[in-house]
Amino acid sequence: MRRKRLLTQRFARIPKCGAVRRLVGLAVACLQVSVAAHADCRWPLWERYAQQQISKDGRIVEPGKGDRTTSEAQAYAMFFAVVGDDRVRFDSLLNWALAHTWATTGHPPAWLWAKRADGTFDVLDDNSATDADLWMAYAMLEAARRWSEPRYRALGLRLLDQITATEVVWQDETSAFLIPGRLGFRLSEHAYLVNPSYAPIQLLRRFIKEQPHGPWVSVLNHQVDLLVASAPQGFVPDWYRFDTFKGYMLEPSKGPTGGFDAVRTYMWAGMLDPTDPARGEVIPALSGMADLVAQTGRMPLYVNIESGETFDEGSAGFRAAVIPLLFVTGHPSAASRLAQETKVMQQAREWDGLHYYDRNLLLFAAGWLEGRYRFDHEGTLQLKPCRP
Repeated sequence: MRRKRLLTQRFARIPKCGAVRRLVGLAVACLQVSVAAHADCRWPLWERYAQQQISKDGRIVEPGKGDRTTSEAQAYAMFFAVVGDDRVRFDSLLNWALAHTWATTGHPPAWLWAKRADGTFDVLDDNSATDADLWMAYAMLEAARRWSEPRYRALGLRLLDQITATEVVWQDETSAFLIPGRLGFRLSEHAYLVNPSYAPIQLLRRFIKEQPHGPWVSVLNHQVDLLVASAPQGFVPDWYRFDTFKGYMLEPSKGPTGGFDAVRTYMWAGMLDPTDPARGEVIPALSGMADLVAQTGRMPLYVNIESGETFDEGSAGFRAAVIPLLFVTGHPSAASRLAQETKVMQQAREWDGLHYYDRNLLLFAAGWLEGRYRFDHEGTLQLKPCRP
C-alpha cells in the first residue's frame, strides 16, 4: 500500500548536510557565467526553431513523420515562447490548438493531428496526452503572469479542470494520481499504466498554488513515490504500473526499459529548485544515470532499470537532457563537457541535422544553462531580467 504523506511532511526530508549545500552552490557557480552573458530577452535558438518548425497557421510541424502535429509539440513550443518573450508566436500556437484540437471538445486537446488517406489533415486520434496537457496549462498560466493577460489564465484553469476530470484517478477520497491520457490506460479493475516522465514536479507545485483545493497535492505525492519506486538502480523506466492495492511495480507488457520517455525525467529532476521539498528524495533516486554518464562519458539510449545494462548511444538531445542532473549530483566536469557540446550543437550545421525531439530537449537544456528560466520552490517560472 502506498505511503500516505502530506505535502508539508516532505520539508523534513530535505538533506541539511553541508555537502549537499556545497553541491547546490557549485551548480549555481557553474552557471553564473552563462547567466551574465545574456542581457536581453531575445533567444536565437528559439527563433531558429520557430522559423523551421512553426507553420504559417501556428502549428508545430514534425518533418519526417508526415508533417504531423502533436499536443506535446504545441505545448512545449508555447512554453518556449513564454521564455523567449514571444507573445506573437504564443498566440499563434494557442489559437491553432483552440481551432483544431481543443476548444471544440469538452476534454483536453487531441494528441495527434496528421494527414489522412485523402491527403487532408485532421485529428487522427482524439485521445489526450497528459504530459502535453500539463505543459500547455502551465504555459498559459505563466503567459498570463508575463503578459498580464487574464484570458490566458482562464484558459489554463479550464484545461486544469479538464485534466482533473479526465486524467486524474482517485484511489480513495484523499489519494489521486495521474494516468497518461483520458483513454486506454486502465490495465485491470485496479491497475493502471503510468509514465514517470509525464508530470514534472515543478508544474504540479504551480498547480497547487493555482488550485490549492484541487487534486494536485496528492498527485504530487504520488509522482514522487513513482519516481522513487520505479528507479531501483537509479534509472527510470519509460512505463510503469500502479495498482491501487499493491502500489507501484514493473509493467510486464512494457518491460524494464528506460529510453525516449524516461530521459526527460532526469532533466526535470535536475531543474528542481534547491529548496524544493521533494528534491531530497528524487535526486538520490535518479542519480544512477548521472553517475553512469560521469564515469563512462556516455549517455545510453536505453537502460535496463533492473540490471543497469545499457544499450546504444543516446542522441544529442539525450546528452543535453542529463546536464542539469549532472550539476546537482556533483559531476561538474561531466556537466561542463556536455554543456560545451550543447553549444556546438546549436551551430547551424549541427542543429539542422537534429530531429524534432532532440531539438526540444536541447531547447529545454540550453535555456536552463543560459539562465533564461528557472522554477522556484512553488513551481513559478523565474525569467531572467531583460534589457530595457
